[in-house]
Amino acid sequence: MTREAESVDVLVGKVMRELRDSAGLTQAQLGAVMKISAAQVQKYEFGANRLSAQRLFELARYFGVSVEDFYRYVEPTACDKGGAPTKAHFYQTDEGRKLAADYCNLPPAYQQAVQAMISTLKTQARKA
Repeated sequence: MTREAESVDVLVGKVMRELRDSAGLTQAQLGAVMKISAAQVQKYEFGANRLSAQRLFELARYFGVSVEDFYRYVEPTACDKGGAPTKAHFYQTDEGRKLAADYCNLPPAYQQAVQAMISTLKTQARKA
């Protein structure tokens, strides 16, 4: 396991701990919800053990947050070859989340129009 992966586990665990604390739950209470021991909750919270995708999804649903919220302290570092921010970085920004939410609230015909507009802009940008 790399140092970077370990630090991400610690940061995800930090959010888990914050969510648990803000809900007023003990590790034992959250463990009962997750059907695991309080000791396992502690290991997740301190990054000693990595949360599976399934557990992360279940926790997000339980606390009423998105899975992405668990990565709020992770600094995006990877960029694609063109130097643009990665999709993950975009989704972590307020603008990215707002754009995604606004798009999802559009009627399907408008969503298709937005997709066509973006496709046209992308083609024009490649030619420039």
